[in-house]
Amino acid sequence: VTNLLVIGSSFFRFTRVGSMVFLVHDISDVPVDLSKLANFLKWKATTAACFTSMVLIWLVTRLYVLPFVIYKSVLFESWLVCANGYIPPIYHVMYKPV
Repeated sequence: VTNLLVIGSSFFRFTRVGSMVFLVHDISDVPVDLSKLANFLKWKATTAACFTSMVLIWLVTRLYVLPFVIYKSVLFESWLVCANGYIPPIYHVMYKPV
């Protein structure tokens, strides 16, 4: 689904949607890298804290933000971009099933 959203958003000129999908998927990488660094330095408490924050960020972004904010916006609010004339309406009709 994610690859279809990113490719579809690029093809149908919905770059805002593609950018938000990338942001949601990349934001949990920061605590992962910090956890790897803390593990390399043998800081057990910091490793556990970074891993816990990564899991919480991943759960919130993937299970709440992606479906209930981004997908909802694609399904119910993307027609506003077409109505303003920024994107041809045929793109909205074609992108919605993706």
